[in-house]
Amino acid sequence: MSSARAGLPTRRSILRAAGAAVALPFLESALPRSARASALAARPPVRLGIFSVAGGTVLESWTPKTVGPLGEPPSILRPLDGLKWDLVVISGLSQSGRSDGVNAHEHCAYKHLTACDYVKKESGRAHAGISVDQAAARVLGAETSLPSLELGQSSNPYSFRSADIVVPSEGNPRSRRVTNKSCSTCRAPAPRG
Repeated sequence: MSSARAGLPTRRSILRAAGAAVALPFLESALPRSARASALAARPPVRLGIFSVAGGTVLESWTPKTVGPLGEPPSILRPLDGLKWDLVVISGLSQSGRSDGVNAHEHCAYKHLTACDYVKKESGRAHAGISVDQAAARVLGAETSLPSLELGQSSNPYSFRSADIVVPSEGNPRSRRVTNKSCSTCRAPAPRG
């Protein structure tokens, strides 16, 4: 009676299985939960920053001269030269599409981070779609105590938590509202002594 009939693995099946095991990449999900948690804690969280200029700008000062990895940053981005390998500059976006009940500034603001085909204002309420910053906050925010922080000087909303929930921005980064939000999980310093 062969070993295959007795339910025992054959030499050939063991070699095939070993080859498949060697070919598989290391799977973090196979680690115990505590090991995965310590691996996540060891790396810094991923951050996303979006900078917008509501009143217009000189595009050449923001737009890289070449497509691909950022070589020499354009003039406005030169102070970030040391971080250029961590930056992604997206250029050439536009706000085409339909809108109802909004002026030109609102039209652009509502579409800026949502890329919605249709935006409107109804009974004084803005309607667009979830903005890219809030979509990222849903995913990346789980790794931080502060998933999203909106700072800005524009009276028009750019950030939408959902189609009809606008995320207000704070104009003064030193305000108590920003401090309270960013330090909601801060601990008091340990007493000296």
